[in-house]
Amino acid sequence: IISKNLYEHNVKAPINLDPKNIIDTDEPTLLIDLPSPRDKDYIKTITFKNENSVSAHITYYFDKTFGVSKWDKVLSILSGVYRGLDIGKEGFRGIEKEFLDELSRTNIIGVDLGFRLWGWKRQPLIKAFYRTLIPYIPGYSGDPSRVDAMLKNTLKLENVEDVMGEHIFTSSGKEKIKTFLQYLDNTIEYLNEDERKKLLLKLVGYVYQFNIKDKKPLDLIEVLGAINVFTSLKQENPLFVSLLSIDDTLIPQILVFYYDIIDEFCLEVSTIINQYLKGEKKTIEVEDTLKRPELFIDILKSIDKLPQNSVFYIRLNGELITSLSEYLRVKKEVEKTYTSCSEYQLCRVDEKGDLIKA
Repeated sequence: IISKNLYEHNVKAPINLDPKNIIDTDEPTLLIDLPSPRDKDYIKTITFKNENSVSAHITYYFDKTFGVSKWDKVLSILSGVYRGLDIGKEGFRGIEKEFLDELSRTNIIGVDLGFRLWGWKRQPLIKAFYRTLIPYIPGYSGDPSRVDAMLKNTLKLENVEDVMGEHIFTSSGKEKIKTFLQYLDNTIEYLNEDERKKLLLKLVGYVYQFNIKDKKPLDLIEVLGAINVFTSLKQENPLFVSLLSIDDTLIPQILVFYYDIIDEFCLEVSTIINQYLKGEKKTIEVEDTLKRPELFIDILKSIDKLPQNSVFYIRLNGELITSLSEYLRVKKEVEKTYTSCSEYQLCRVDEKGDLIKA
């Protein structure tokens, strides 16, 4: 968003993911959600403060300065959903709320109540349920047969293949929703009572539809899921995600790819996560499908299973890998981290979680 808007006003601000450049540069630099090294006054940073997403903060500033596109405001809302800023009865409270009110008045975004599943507004309920990896639903994510049995049990229907979410989430169906949530609370696996209740609060809430002229509307929570999946598949994919503001055709392309792989992908990921939650494996191991750890980090964070005081890492092709932001969440070795991690913000660590220089 920054790079595109500055470029449109004749200021070049190239995007660079390589943390080594932070140490090597002597030019004015803006870091997004990363700490600044010591004694570098020409480096500034914008960080997430639990009120507004960084994207919304930046978009708001540019909008007041010289105006921004509606697309940038949509991306700001998407960023706020990723941060969980709309969880709870009130939904968004800050800048995202202002953007959402504006976009809903012009019917660019539709807002409704529902289950915050990947594809709630577009897919049959069974697909939206088992495809959802964030928040992770232990026992149901990646398991269509168990979701099928659960829906038949709670909805009292013989065939649930084509049932959409609105079938159970209506203003006249409060008892049905309550029964549905109670069943989930009793059957979600690997979580204690407090963790289950927090998960259910994340599952029920606001859902969003992005209306595009002459095209089928997009489910924004499904879009966010597709971006998460796409990002995890190749080391360099975060670079493409950083271009979403510049190229609004990227999301349709990502969705086509997502629909092609998601059913097998969610089964593979859920199998790995369930083994980890059961304690069968102390370290998540991946071979070919995923090349980055962020999806696993976000999954565990969504169910309060991310280690609080130790660096989370995965074993990827024999090496222990974490992300730069995950390492800095736990250890404040800023300069060392920037010089040790790769150009795609991946860091090699040992079994204690300490850095190994790339």
